[in-house]
Amino acid sequence: MVEEVEQTVEQPWGRHESEYEGAPFAAFEKDRAELLQKSRFYDVFLSRSKAERHGYAFKPTDDDDQYLIERTAILSVTPLDAVKKETAPVKKYEAEPQRQYFGKNAARFNYVRTNRVTRPESIMIRPEWLPITELSWQNLKNAKHTIPAAEKADKNDYAAQFASEEVATEGTLPKYNEAIERHAPRKPTRLPADAPRRTNSIRSDKTAKSIIEKIDPEGKTTVVASASALSLVMAALRTHNGWDVLVTKQGKAITLDYRPENEFADLVPLDESSTTMTEDPLATYAEAAAAIAEYRAAATDGSKGQVRWRKIAVDDEIDVVVKTHVDAEVKQKRRVQVEAVGPDGEPMERVEIVEETVPAIVKAVVETADHGTWLSKWQSMKATIFGEIIIKNSALTDRWAIEGLLAGADAFKMGFVARNNPKDASKHHHVVGAHDETMEKYAKNVMMEAASCWGVFKAVVDDVRGRADGQYVLVHTPNSTSLQLYNHVE
Repeated sequence: MVEEVEQTVEQPWGRHESEYEGAPFAAFEKDRAELLQKSRFYDVFLSRSKAERHGYAFKPTDDDDQYLIERTAILSVTPLDAVKKETAPVKKYEAEPQRQYFGKNAARFNYVRTNRVTRPESIMIRPEWLPITELSWQNLKNAKHTIPAAEKADKNDYAAQFASEEVATEGTLPKYNEAIERHAPRKPTRLPADAPRRTNSIRSDKTAKSIIEKIDPEGKTTVVASASALSLVMAALRTHNGWDVLVTKQGKAITLDYRPENEFADLVPLDESSTTMTEDPLATYAEAAAAIAEYRAAATDGSKGQVRWRKIAVDDEIDVVVKTHVDAEVKQKRRVQVEAVGPDGEPMERVEIVEETVPAIVKAVVETADHGTWLSKWQSMKATIFGEIIIKNSALTDRWAIEGLLAGADAFKMGFVARNNPKDASKHHHVVGAHDETMEKYAKNVMMEAASCWGVFKAVVDDVRGRADGQYVLVHTPNSTSLQLYNHVE
């Protein structure tokens, strides 16, 4: 055994074997143990196969021996990731692939890895824009608020948490075409190309202008906004990308809208919570917006849906009037209790399943991977795919729940869309399947907190309504944990 050790460590120790002649074997072992403890690669084996199995690659020295160069270590090794980095091209917005964590510390680990990704900016702050205030995530998390209509309601009673009254209605509701969901696995339904997209700005909306003109200058502060801009502010705590909203104050009227030059206004930030970013995120967001427009057009036979202006009393001093959209009418089954007579003539209640037609919002998500798998796995892994969408799009799914509840919709339809050619986004899309549920159940599944959403909104409005009339821009820089308010100067 002694001879084998001496043959193995004959050269790498920095001492000649003659220095150990006549010395006790314990002294040799002590010296060897100290040198191993000093090595950063203490647990690396001499065997090439074992070292590579533990994630290391060999680099031979000039003498063609597999010895460690730094200090007195055994082998010259470098992590495999470092070897790959030397040859792999670095993409503009791509970070190192990271696995998704689950369990006790999942939120902390996933948040750190998500915020390592370099994300695009939505706005360049000009030198003449003066910073006014900063709202930190910690303060916004503590800013809980419940509207007066929901003070006695349960926190999961989302209909009461977003109770509103109708101000104006435009258009009619079409029927949802369920035929697009039924198709043979090998012959999916193809979507129409170049469907018109919906504009999320209210800048040129005549109804918005008339509502602003009718606001009482001596009455309550009224916030006029689109559902897209309002949901973006309310779901701010879940966002990672950069975004901005133009805030205009004129007397008692406050408008939340997008800037005319904001290229993110009509895009859909798909996979915002993912730990990786595509090479061209703007192209991915544009494709996601096109997929929603195509699926909505196919599901409603090209109808634009119904526009609903809704008014919500936030508190005794603030009202909000929001422009919302309802896309279609869908059939939904629900259980109702009906009074009946028992066998002995006594009154009793029984449960019946009633099918009714309810308003719904229609959204869609697109599979952007180069190797499409949704179509082949949809029948067996539908719940898994839906869960992955929620994990990778926590802010987007939260915003869709807010938009549906603001509109007073009772049902939610989510279409799953894939590319006709997985490697070419320009070859249009086809339907893989659809997921539908009640609006309240969907909001509960995405863990949307109404009190937190209204708290963030009220914190922003309270800060703005105490300032002078003018234009402000509310900015969230990528991966930051705060909102900044700037004085917007043209």
